[in-house]
Amino acid sequence: MARYPVTVPLSPKLAKKLSPSIAHEIAGKIGRYINEQARDAPGITFTYSEISEELGIFKEIVKEFLFPVDGGHNGITITNPKAQEKA
Repeated sequence: MARYPVTVPLSPKLAKKLSPSIAHEIAGKIGRYINEQARDAPGITFTYSEISEELGIFKEIVKEFLFPVDGGHNGITITNPKAQEKA
């Protein structure tokens, strides 16, 4: 389980394959998307497929970036304690 706001790490494997600038761009795009969705939710779960479809990025690439964040084999769960306090 990850905690909001989520920082999506750069995948060294993909940085070598794609180029560092493209890898940074993808990590930023994924990070912005999941943080926007999680901003007001006390807890939210995404599958790698959902993120892939929404952003138009291959599922394997999404998983490569997000697996180190949560360790989930099918997706990522994010908690936002501040949203829980507001509720």
